[in-house]
Amino acid sequence: MFDFTARWSYDAAKKHGVEHCVFLSAVGASETSPLGMAKEQRAGELIVEASFPKWTHIRPAFFHSNVFWQAHGVKGGAVYAPCGDRSKKMSQVAPEDIGEAIGVVLTHEGHHGKAYTWDDGVPMSWEEQIELIGKAIGKDVKYVEVPEAAWLPQASKFMPSWELEHTRQFYFLIRQGWGANPLGDLQTVLGHAPIKFEDWIKKNT
Repeated sequence: MFDFTARWSYDAAKKHGVEHCVFLSAVGASETSPLGMAKEQRAGELIVEASFPKWTHIRPAFFHSNVFWQAHGVKGGAVYAPCGDRSKKMSQVAPEDIGEAIGVVLTHEGHHGKAYTWDDGVPMSWEEQIELIGKAIGKDVKYVEVPEAAWLPQASKFMPSWELEHTRQFYFLIRQGWGANPLGDLQTVLGHAPIKFEDWIKKNT
């Protein structure tokens, strides 16, 4: 599915004379990753590399806006997820910053053939993010850690199988602490400090 849609898009781009393709991939993209979603992203990158004279890969961390997946739980006052305890942090980034950075990559020299992994520089746990959402909306919202085995049958009621598997892999990454360290230097490309999650959630709730 991913390979088919990617090739269709790239063929259309080449037909219209696109020379430099910036591919929005994901953190951890790799042919050797044990996670299917990471292999899929790398497959997309390889198609881009073979299809365009110039290419740049953007591998953003978890988007700030992805916390809206939990809107239902937030409304109910509790978010249940298998994301580990407060020590299990993940890197994240504002989608606006990634969009701005892509604009820089496309309009300035020196970015061809590079893969950038970017975040806002402040890894946070799922619990910390949920607390900040509650603070922003003036409501007591708690994070409740649940075992993956308990989460899967409940999540399968409202997620298609492909989304369920990708989400399961994402939560696995968090529990393993793979996103606990700040990633690339996004500020250098932007020319200003990245938007932090706390500021972003205040603005967007």
